[in-house]
Amino acid sequence: MPCDGALVVRPASPQSPVVPVIIYYDLTSVESLLLSEAIANAVAEPGLEWRGVQMDPSLPVPARLLNRHERGRLEMDVSDAMRSTPSLRIVTPTILPNTRRALVAVASVDRLHRSRAGEFRATLFREYWWGGADLSDSRVLQRAADAAGVPPGVDLEQVEAATALAKWELDWKTEALGGVPRAIREDGQILWGARNGNVVREFFMTP
Repeated sequence: MPCDGALVVRPASPQSPVVPVIIYYDLTSVESLLLSEAIANAVAEPGLEWRGVQMDPSLPVPARLLNRHERGRLEMDVSDAMRSTPSLRIVTPTILPNTRRALVAVASVDRLHRSRAGEFRATLFREYWWGGADLSDSRVLQRAADAAGVPPGVDLEQVEAATALAKWELDWKTEALGGVPRAIREDGQILWGARNGNVVREFFMTP
């Protein structure tokens, strides 16, 4: 059994359907990773709308190395995440990639082959947080797509997906949500973080 407050989301019963939720996330956010791992195979994907937003659009391509200050701050974030979810395996990355291309790729798969979008997104999280991969590299994206079972013909750079990403980022800024992950239920309730497992369970399982 997980300790009290550990980040675990239990499957909803047929009598307790998951409410529709919009989730703003970025692949280089450790709390976004926590939320992704927590709800994998536990919350019905049709009830969730994942909207990627770039925490730092100014980052270069290819990825740049973290400086000492950034690395120290990230190590603290990782340490906090692993305390809330001891079973989570994270290797602190040494680079910080621009995530636009990866987020467009996820949105493209979501539009064109929705059944594989969740696994593709989860694979990209693991590419960065387990393997330290540069998510701005198209070769990394294709490798992740292949691993997630995305059909070879799916366009990972769909124009409509890029347009959607721009709109999501504008909505995220307009709502002054301030960070990621941010999850918004249809009743207007907002989940501001992902480290308290009890809060996460209650948020997603409230009918």
